[in-house]
Amino acid sequence: MANNGDELGVDILCTTDFPLRMTLVYGNDNVKAACIRRLNCDEGALASIGDDANYGYNLAAQLNNDFGPGDLAAIGSRVRAELEKDDRVQRARALVMTSSE
Repeated sequence: MANNGDELGVDILCTTDFPLRMTLVYGNDNVKAACIRRLNCDEGALASIGDDANYGYNLAAQLNNDFGPGDLAAIGSRVRAELEKDDRVQRARALVMTSSE
């Protein structure tokens, strides 16, 4: 990832919108995109390409489970811990709750 004069870096943001497009993101937008990628990636998925084996927490995979209060707190802790693995994230908070229908 190139720095390009921005202490938070620059990266390519790939979207799934149509038409497909790739744009550069800088600064806070870059950090936001990196956080979203972390929470969309299965834990350890990057190990197969020789990258960080501890990267990722697939939050969406957790959403189809039956939850108790302790389970929700554990998911929040995992989200917070995963986001704080990025050196650019000083502190993260995650509040996980169910929605009433």
